Amino acid sequence: MIRFVLLLVLTACGGNGAGLEFAALSDTEAIVGQSIEVPLLAPDASAGAEYSVDSNISDLAERSRIEKRATGAVFIWTPAARDVGRWQFTWRVADGRRVGSQVTEFRVVTTTASEGTPRFVAPLGAGTTLDLQSESCFEIDIDVQDDDSEQVDFSIKGPPIAGGVLSSRGSHQARYRWCPTPEQAARKSQYWINFQAKDEKHAPVTKSFLLVLRRGLEGSCPGEAPLVDFSPSDRTTVRAIEVDIDVVDDLGVQPPVVYYGVGQDQGFAIDKLFQIPTELSSGDPSTGVWRAEIPNPNVDLLPGDSASVHFYVSVEDNDDASGDCDHRTIAGPYEFTVEVPLVSDVAESCESCQADAQCGGDTDRCIWLPLVNGSFCADSCSSQSCASGYTCQLVSSVDGAFDEQCLPDDETCAAPCIADSYEDNDSMDEAPIIGIESLALTSCPAGATNDEDWFAISVQSDSQISVLIDGNGQADLDLELVDLNGNSVQLSESTTSFEYVDSCVPAGDYFIRVYSFSVGYSDYELLTDIASATCD
Repeated sequence: MIRFVLLLVLTACGGNGAGLEFAALSDTEAIVGQSIEVPLLAPDASAGAEYSVDSNISDLAERSRIEKRATGAVFIWTPAARDVGRWQFTWRVADGRRVGSQVTEFRVVTTTASEGTPRFVAPLGAGTTLDLQSESCFEIDIDVQDDDSEQVDFSIKGPPIAGGVLSSRGSHQARYRWCPTPEQAARKSQYWINFQAKDEKHAPVTKSFLLVLRRGLEGSCPGEAPLVDFSPSDRTTVRAIEVDIDVVDDLGVQPPVVYYGVGQDQGFAIDKLFQIPTELSSGDPSTGVWRAEIPNPNVDLLPGDSASVHFYVSVEDNDDASGDCDHRTIAGPYEFTVEVPLVSDVAESCESCQADAQCGGDTDRCIWLPLVNGSFCADSCSSQSCASGYTCQLVSSVDGAFDEQCLPDDETCAAPCIADSYEDNDSMDEAPIIGIESLALTSCPAGATNDEDWFAISVQSDSQISVLIDGNGQADLDLELVDLNGNSVQLSESTTSFEYVDSCVPAGDYFIRVYSFSVGYSDYELLTDIASATCD
């Protein structure tokens, strides 16, 4: 998936005086694992001109391509970890009569945590909960450790939450404040926000954070409350603790939230428990298994030592899409003991981790991968080579050790999600034009952030636009019809991946926005219909 497109404003330069000149090229920066497009255009070249590139990257031709366009061409390349550094590119164009060339420099950087990379030290955990019956606003302090930079710039990556304000509070600190409106609280109880930190030397680092709204719900509502089932069992491991929770509801639920603690249970209190989001492991939001990963409390203890863990599951349905007549179930406490094994039980490469002690041998480390907002075990390459798809890099572990480790070239530690042919259509500006269609599509997460798919529809007179999406349940997809100014015409946000909008609109250009409520992969079908109508 292409993370950014170079918008190049050219200073013309070229080969010989009477030769062809490129219209736009410049030195630029690329990020490991993120596809980049470089537009190639020589305005004076005749139709059918050929574009090519030479570089001191020896295998660039095998890992890149140049595609013809109606005007010019485009160079497409995804840098690997081994490409980190500065490289010279020589661009050439020839139309049979004249030739032209220009030299630019690529600087390839990595997002992998290394010495001096910004690292979030606050907020802690994966999210927080606001009890709207006692508080009205989120106040989230953000703190980044960055030892080699005097200034860190903060921003929100992806679509912001309406009404949220991010403000700087020093060279390495910021604060995020959001006071949810009654309409926002009624729409859904969970919102993801992606905080991004950027210094002058490294690629941006992102921390995804789940904001949960705990509303006051009406006492007597039609329908059934969600049913939760979990069978606790003691564990003997130093790995992260996976818990699979069965949830059943007549209409479907929003992703459950797990609140956990270590030691003696003191009751359900959101201000004293750690918050963990869940992902749908199997099934669908009506009858599904939801998985949470609880950090192991024993990573620094000796073999035979143990600790007790307890957790609660909070799950809400959304039977009343515009109000508070919904149901909430608080299940638990579920309690079990986690013991440090007497024999080695460590995570393998690309398994999630929270400390170096959970990974392989003495020099295998737990590495933070900002692209996926998580930490994963890596294998040492100080005395052995890396497997295909991995590159040896000198990086800092989550515990501060600085070692050579085999890191995945795409920096995701995840199976690739195969994008559909309409990508990249991640914004209104990139939306392809469609009409009455039936399309098979894929929503691919972009690292730690959601994928958005945009499509454009144009109508010449009053029309009834109907749009339906039907996903496979692996992610909670939502649907919105948007006008040319970015205003919402109609929104469909249920707890499933089946969504429908149907609106009468005047002549004009409109956009379909398909987005995911949580980070995840999902195939889906998009159906559109346009019919003449008379709008009031």
